[in-house]
Parts: sequence; structure tokens; C-alpha cells
Amino acid sequence: MMSELFDEQAQRNDYNIARDEQVRIASLAEGKAEGRVEGRAEGRAEGKNEGKIDVALNLLALGTISKEDIAAATGFTLERIKELATQGKTIIA
Repeated sequence: MMSELFDEQAQRNDYNIARDEQVRIASLAEGKAEGRVEGRAEGRAEGKNEGKIDVALNLLALGTISKEDIAAATGFTLERIKELATQGKTIIA
């Protein structure tokens, strides 16, 4: 009788440990998935910003468009366009 109680308690403990491990694994998987989504979003935002910088630099290099128009076209402030202009980098190939 006593050994049956111990066996039953041991089975419940094993079950609880297994369930806790499943919850832990599921939480880790969820965290990894969230991290990947956030990383992709950050990467896209950085890529988009770099693309706008490239466009601004190319337009500055052409010299035919005003800094104000470049700011309007890229969404950058006029101050940012002036900063890019002083960097003197061009992307045109």
C-alpha cells in the first residue's frame, strides 16, 4: 500500500517535471521567434534608411536638385541632407 503511494507520487512528480520542461521549451521557442521577428524588422528599417541615404547622396552628386527637394523626396530633414552633403560621398556607379 505504501509503495503504491510512493509510486503514484513519483509518477506525479515525473509528470510535473515533464510538463514544466515542455513549458520551458515552448517559452524558449516563442522567445526565439519573437527575436527573429524583431531582428528582421530592425534589418528592414536599417536597409530602408541606407537606401534613402544612397538616393540622397546620388541626388546631391548630380547637383541639379536642391537640398530642400532632396529632403522632401527622402523624408530626411534639411539638416541631415546638409550633413550628407558635407560627407562628400557618392554612390553613383
